[in-house]
Parts: sequence; C-alpha cells; structure tokens
Amino acid sequence: MTAADDARLVLPVGQYLGALVPAAGAPVRGHRVRVGEQVHLLADGPEFEVWSLAHGVPQLAGLLPTDSAQLTRLASAIEPAEVARILTDLTGRGLLALVDPADASGFARGHRWYSLLGGLGYQQSGNGAIGLVGSAPIREVAPRVYEFWSLAPLFGDLRAAAEFLAGAAADDPDPVPAETDPAAVVGDLVGWLHDLLCVGAGWLDVRLPGTAP
Repeated sequence: MTAADDARLVLPVGQYLGALVPAAGAPVRGHRVRVGEQVHLLADGPEFEVWSLAHGVPQLAGLLPTDSAQLTRLASAIEPAEVARILTDLTGRGLLALVDPADASGFARGHRWYSLLGGLGYQQSGNGAIGLVGSAPIREVAPRVYEFWSLAPLFGDLRAAAEFLAGAAADDPDPVPAETDPAAVVGDLVGWLHDLLCVGAGWLDVRLPGTAP
C-alpha cells in the first residue's frame, strides 16, 4: 500500500453468499462472495473481517471516508501490517477496489450496482428512506442518493447511471451545473456508496462482458 492508496476509498466488490460449512456442527471453512461469474472463498477471520469492514459502518458513513487508514483503525484487533497485506491481496483478487473519487471513470465503467431492501419513499426531512416495508427506515439518504439507489440497477455500469442522473438534473428548472456533468456525478456517486453498503442496501459487482451500458 502506498501513500496514494491510503487516500483512496476502499470499496468491497461482490455479493455475499454466506458462510461455507461442510457439515452440521463443523467449523466454518470460509465465506463465499460472488464477483461476476466467479465465487471466491474468503478465509474466516481477518480476511473476511477486512472485506466486511470495507462496507463501512452506519455511524461513520458519510462523516468519515472509509479509506485504508480508517479501515485499519476499525480493524483494531488486526495488526496494521496484516491489514495492509489483506488489502493488497483482496484488491488483486478483485474483491476490493481502491478508488479516487476525483479519478473514478475507470472504476465506474468496470462496475455496476445492484440494490437490496425496499424503497420507503421520501420522508418529511426530504430524505429518501430505505428499509423493510412495514418497519422503520434502516437508512435515510439524500434525494440524489435515493435516486441513484432506485435507478442504478437498470444500467450496465456506474458510468451509465451517472450519465442518466446528469441528464435528469439538466431537465430541472434551475439545474446545478455540477449535477449535470457526468464526470462530476461519477465522483459524487463513488462518495455515496458507503452510505448504502454499510446497511446492506445493495452491492457492487463487475460489469459482465458483453452487457449493455
């Protein structure tokens, strides 16, 4: 890990499929995570803990960036050198991504978003609520984040979702220039992801070859 890596957001990639237990009462052999068409096995313990913490924690998401320094602080029971080794390994395997919001175009073109939970509509606060129907919201997010969460699964990659959001903002009666620029929206979008990931409101995956944007 370099100093430049430390300033990047750490984003988990893949859908969690659960623990692998070979037989009733047997110890956990690992944790299955699907990325694209491949299923990876994460070792139980520090490796899985680092991948899990990369989703962010609800109390801090939106207040502090989940970069490698923050993740190392969160994984306080693991030696910093071991955290750095795991980050490097999981990034190499495509299970984590280090992303600079100021230069996220490549990440956005290579990854897409899938949503989980349900949309509970806009609240009196003006925020959009995400959770389980009939229960209190699990997470309230800004209207632009809620719009992204609602629509992004329709698009083949994050860049296409950003282009749609930018086009919609351009149709507003009094558009905000930064919200109509797809490149700027990509940077904003990357900063929104931990707000959703930290409560299991969806997951990031790679864009499958041959899929339409």
